[in-house]
Amino acid sequence: MGGMIRRSDGSLGWGYEISSGRAEDGYGAGKNKESLSNLENRLGKKFLRFFSDHYIIINFDGLNDLWVKDVPRKDQPNVIGYSEQWSFLARRPGVYCFTKNGGAEVYVGETKDLGKRMKEHFNSMEQECHGFVICRITGVRGNDFLLSPGVRANVEAGLKAAFHTRGKLGGAKTAAGTPRRDSWQVVSFEGLREIEGILESLVKLLNKKPLALQPFLKKIGICRFKTPIDEKFIENF
Repeated sequence: MGGMIRRSDGSLGWGYEISSGRAEDGYGAGKNKESLSNLENRLGKKFLRFFSDHYIIINFDGLNDLWVKDVPRKDQPNVIGYSEQWSFLARRPGVYCFTKNGGAEVYVGETKDLGKRMKEHFNSMEQECHGFVICRITGVRGNDFLLSPGVRANVEAGLKAAFHTRGKLGGAKTAAGTPRRDSWQVVSFEGLREIEGILESLVKLLNKKPLALQPFLKKIGICRFKTPIDEKFIENF
């Protein structure tokens, strides 16, 4: 489960409490941190699951779905939120994307803290942008594959490949015109299988055009993604 689980005397080590927490629970720093069920009950909707329901897509259609600046939380009950104290996204690793330039491009990224990263991007995002974040919601926190920078980087690379093949990927590129990779990380064989499963399931879900993601897909003008994602592309850029 991560951390020093058992000491020689049989007592639990320093990593147990954090690592053994349920992935669906809140990771925020405050007492009222929000779990997935809290979030969905508050918003009155159920977000899309994929890859045997191990992962979730939390989509947003416009900045007001994420947060409204300078408005107290109690006055905007229908936002996803990115607060370090209470948001479900706080301190949660994952991959994310959102539209840019009126839908002409898509920005894709990965992070160990979705709440913090969404807050960092917020001021530069367009008011009418659409996007989503991906995170794991089953098992325990210490077994979340997305805790691994290598797994996140490769899922990010796969999602970039999907958008790049349709001419929609924004962000820095190499001299050859392919997306620039931020870093290389070693990934275990178990991690590689998880990456493959995430990307395969995600593209299949996008190609089904579920109602929740139709505004995003309409914004970027993509009817169907290529499947499977080109593995050589991911390896080489």
